[in-house]
Amino acid sequence: MSISNANTLIKGQKLEIDFDQEQIIYEVNQSSSVADFADEYDLEIDDLMTLNYFGSPQEMMEPGQQLFLDLTREEAEVKDLRQQPVYTKPE
Repeated sequence: MSISNANTLIKGQKLEIDFDQEQIIYEVNQSSSVADFADEYDLEIDDLMTLNYFGSPQEMMEPGQQLFLDLTREEAEVKDLRQQPVYTKPE
């Protein structure tokens, strides 16, 4: 059974989680719209919105809010994003 609404799972549906990619958590330190944040750090806005359940690019993020980012630690460092690793792919 496929998932028709990504925000709702029902009995019988399967959720596949890809643990082959490292991801990080970033803590927002100043108010910003999703679009401005994505633009400032050269992030894919669709990925940012999907991973963090934003409904609009104009939605505001507040200090202390945590975001999942589809970046490796190295990519985050290059973009100057302070982060905490969520998952590190085994060597």
